[in-house]
Amino acid sequence: MKTIPICLLFVLTSLSSCRQDKIEPVAFDKEAYPLAVGNWWRYKVTNLRENVTDTLLLQIDLKTIRDGVTTYRCHLEQNGSIVDSAQMVLSNSELSYQGLNPNYSFLGEFKLKLPFHSGETWEGGNFEGKTQTLFTPNYTVLGQRYDIYDIKQVVPSFNYHLNQNLQISKGIGIVSGYRDLFDSAHLFKHQYELMDYKLK
Repeated sequence: MKTIPICLLFVLTSLSSCRQDKIEPVAFDKEAYPLAVGNWWRYKVTNLRENVTDTLLLQIDLKTIRDGVTTYRCHLEQNGSIVDSAQMVLSNSELSYQGLNPNYSFLGEFKLKLPFHSGETWEGGNFEGKTQTLFTPNYTVLGQRYDIYDIKQVVPSFNYHLNQNLQISKGIGIVSGYRDLFDSAHLFKHQYELMDYKLK
């Protein structure tokens, strides 16, 4: 007779544990991306068209603030040499990234509306193409697990097409992604994965 209550207790404890382990997504706002001078992220970058893999480091060098908009100047480093410069711009309503050299800017460019929530979609206005977001817990990148927002962006036009995915983790930054770009001058297809990082 005593085995029934013990079994019930085990089941209830298991259910309670499952509820506690469930991660509820919260809004991704301007405080969610760790931007500070000296922060860096090292990525394994694969050029899928040429089947070449490199290691690139993205580091923030300088911070400036003007009219409520904060700009972070960055550089991309390969084998100890700077191969590109970029900037990330943060305001209450947007986060954007833009590299200068398309041959090395595996991140290329992106612009995100802030804040955003899981399952949200936006297009038009200041944002080209269509963007969709989805919160995904325990996403694995090179053996590490992250709770991420999976962001899909598609920008189609007559002579330009961009299809990219960004996996962004709150408090860490971009942990992986995929970028397929075609225009009149460039044809790129990159995949990138976070290897390690250092944040202040």
